[in-house]
Amino acid sequence: VCSPDMDISTVVHIINNMGTKFTAHLLPPESAVLIQTGSDTDDVTTTHYSVEGMTCHRCVNKIEETVGQLEGVVSVSVSLNDKEATVTHTQSMVSAVEVETCINTIGKFRCQIKSGPTVP
Repeated sequence: VCSPDMDISTVVHIINNMGTKFTAHLLPPESAVLIQTGSDTDDVTTTHYSVEGMTCHRCVNKIEETVGQLEGVVSVSVSLNDKEATVTHTQSMVSAVEVETCINTIGKFRCQIKSGPTVP
């Protein structure tokens, strides 16, 4: 049984002993741990997007919050200066196109996939 005072290595050891394959990602700033079960970690990919129309850090926060709530999104990073978003996601749960559509519906943003699983 896991308890809140256990460190990540103890949790990893317990889960490994259960015979389950998993990947753990530390997610800042809360240091929450996402445990992904199953044998198909090839399903997790990173997609890069160009995002036009961001004017301030509130835009960045809105995109990160909204996309981060999509089931299957592992991490989101948005750069105001570079006009880019980088999203790591589980393809079988949320596609690159679904993330793109999500960003395009948040506000007056114009989002396009730059590179990732659906772009050669």
